[in-house]
This record gives sequence, structure tokens and C-alpha cells, in this order.
Amino acid sequence: MKIDRNKLISRLIEFARAGNGIIVGKPGVGKSYAIAQVRDELKKHNVPHLILPVERLGDGSDDDVRLVLKRQGDLVALLRDAANQTNAREAFLIFDGFDAARGERQREGILKLIARAVSDLSDVWRIIVSVRVFDARKSSRLLALFPRLPLEQASDDIECRHVYVPPLAESELQRSEEHTSELQSPCN
Repeated sequence: MKIDRNKLISRLIEFARAGNGIIVGKPGVGKSYAIAQVRDELKKHNVPHLILPVERLGDGSDDDVRLVLKRQGDLVALLRDAANQTNAREAFLIFDGFDAARGERQREGILKLIARAVSDLSDVWRIIVSVRVFDARKSSRLLALFPRLPLEQASDDIECRHVYVPPLAESELQRSEEHTSELQSPCN
């Protein structure tokens, strides 16, 4: 079932184009689903991008990243080369599901990887991290990697640049139910 969240997807792309930051939302609101739709839009327009599921990155070591990418070399060097080969003016690196980094060692390694990406790639690559609101609030080190917002603009106690993925609206649920029932009606 496809849920039409085109406004949200457009907002996420605009957010990413404007600079580094985090995507936050409560568990189960569809952050990863929205990121997959962002990926589809970026593909349509041949915009370089890479989505790294944090749950597959182990402790963020070079070896773990190489296993995920199925390529030899350093992540930063590979992404620099990819942007240079395509003459990209913008590209997107998305770490999906930071909250999946549960152990202290894993979280530390992933934070180092994100920090390195922010430090070394931000000239072309926009670094985006998706994370549950609860985990974002608890990770001051993650928030410190991104531009700080003025206090009056901060929401959910998240003081860095972020965009919020809201729960599905009633209208979105109704449209998906209507679409599903149309698919299930018998043909005559």
C-alpha cells in the first residue's frame, strides 16, 4: 500500500537542500518510508545520494562500512569521487535510523562516522540523519554536529536544525484505505 505524502517528501527534500540536519519523528511515523520516497525522487532527477541504514553499519568502522557498500575504500573518499565524477553541485548522504545504534561502542563509532562526513563532505554532500525524537533528545553529541537553532525556533527540546515527520493524518489514512478497497473490489 502506497501512502501519498508528497507534501512531506517535498518538504524533506527542501530541508536537505538547505543544509545538514536531522529528521525526527516518533517511532512508527514513517521516517524510513519517507526517506525511501525521497530516494525515489532523487533517482528520478539523477541526484547523487546514498542512504546508509545505521542498523547495518555495525560500529561504523571502515570495515563495517565497506561491507555495507560492497566497495573497497574509505567512505569519504568514495563519496568525494562520486560527486566529482558526476560534477554534482549537490548530493545527499542519509544515515537512516540513528536510534538503531544501541550499544555505547556502536553509537560512538556511528557518531564519529557522521562527524567525519559533516566535516569532510559538506561542501557538496548534505548530511542528514533520521532519529526518533526520544533518542535525539538524549544525544547531545549528535545534535552538536548540526547547525544550532535559536532557542525560539527549537522544538521538542531539539536545538539543532531539524525537520519533524508527523504521524499520518486522518486524511492520509482515508486515502490509502480508499485506494486499497478500490484494488480489492471484484471485477465484473
